[in-house]
Amino acid sequence: MGENLGLVQFPHPGPEHKPERGSDVMGWHRRDGPHCRKFLKSLGRWRDATGQEQSGELTFWGEWEPQSRIIHRWPNAAKGAPRFLHEPFWCVPADDRWLHNTDPFVFGGCFLYSNCRQSHYETLRELAPGSVILFGSPLGGSFVLDTVFVVASGVGYSWAKWAGISDVDDPFRRIVLDPLFTSQEDRSRKFRLYRGATPEVPWTGMFSFVPCRPASGDTARFARPVIQLPGLVTPNLARRAKFTPLNVGALERAWRSVVEQVHAQGLFLGYGMPVPREEPDWERGRSQASPGPEGGEPPEGCSPRKLRGC
Repeated sequence: MGENLGLVQFPHPGPEHKPERGSDVMGWHRRDGPHCRKFLKSLGRWRDATGQEQSGELTFWGEWEPQSRIIHRWPNAAKGAPRFLHEPFWCVPADDRWLHNTDPFVFGGCFLYSNCRQSHYETLRELAPGSVILFGSPLGGSFVLDTVFVVASGVGYSWAKWAGISDVDDPFRRIVLDPLFTSQEDRSRKFRLYRGATPEVPWTGMFSFVPCRPASGDTARFARPVIQLPGLVTPNLARRAKFTPLNVGALERAWRSVVEQVHAQGLFLGYGMPVPREEPDWERGRSQASPGPEGGEPPEGCSPRKLRGC
């Protein structure tokens, strides 16, 4: 299998998760609906426009399909701004069938990208170290960014052969890998787990990050930044991942342009968010996820292909 060095524009569903009216907790999202984004609060670290590192609580947009507490609500206001602020946690429900997994996974020692769209686009299983993935969504005619992923390394895996990823921790396995292999069709597929470059171990100066802000004060709330890279980013790209071959120098220039655009929109580069805590006793005795199908079958009207949801 060859490896491709370049930039990937990765569009995924952009709508914000909406909790049930009056509910302060969202259950684990099942695969009878598409992935959505959450506006999240977490401990972490960030670099400001001067390159100085700071730490504390930060806010950022991301994918988190397990449970979360709604810790703040805003009225309808500025276009693109979130309505809800979530504090993530997780508890695998007793009925653990057809749960959405979380990908990319931006928590822990490094960012991880494990499966989304890889079954459909072989290129996504053949990315070379140094490649840059821009995860975002088409909204209002623009491409808005939630995660920058710089590939540091990758290893192939499947349901039948997990040996190559034996070093992943238990939360990642239970939040990401276990829900991935729900059906026999999923178990026949091959994937590649990528680890992201970090500020401590960058790839030619590049590292993975989420646009963020410090969680204190009125500025904690923000819309996802618009990213413009003519020829590399298509504003209205909705579903298909776009790969553009680039050499190392061109990738560095593209990454730095994204960083400059994030900073120009009043945001910082976030990383180092710890894995949300497990709460194994949460709501003991009742289902911790929205109602699911009986008998281990997909929700009505959904094929396994549709269920993958990304």
